[in-house]
Amino acid sequence: MAKVITQRELRDDSAAVMDRVEAGEMFHITRDGVATAPAQAAPERR
Repeated sequence: MAKVITQRELRDDSAAVMDRVEAGEMFHITRDGVATAPAQAAPERR
């Protein structure tokens, strides 16, 4: 299940969030309480 984080949390701790995304976690990012975007690892490039 994806963790919900706010835009502010992403902004304030983007490096840690990106590390967790790269490790396989998925996040739903909200702005003003409305889900606006998913954050998940991209498929590996070949």
